[in-house]
Amino acid sequence: MFHLRDVYLGCRQIHAPTSWVLQDPLRWMDLADRHRVTVTWAPNFAFGLLAEQSHRFTDRAWDLSPMRLVMNAGEVVVASAAAGSCTR
Repeated sequence: MFHLRDVYLGCRQIHAPTSWVLQDPLRWMDLADRHRVTVTWAPNFAFGLLAEQSHRFTDRAWDLSPMRLVMNAGEVVVASAAAGSCTR
């Protein structure tokens, strides 16, 4: 969905190797901050990994205010993972 839409609209995309993000899930938000990302997505498990690292959020000074859409896609959405990433 995003790839076709972005090509049609002429948007820039930031791609990162999955293995690189899995080594440190906070890299996802680091990239979002650095590139002033407005839309991002990940499979459900990525939100759980990010929530598990919430104790490290204070080490970061992210400005995620440009973010307009965060999509949970690519696999079944597990309510506890989705809720955990919103409440921490």
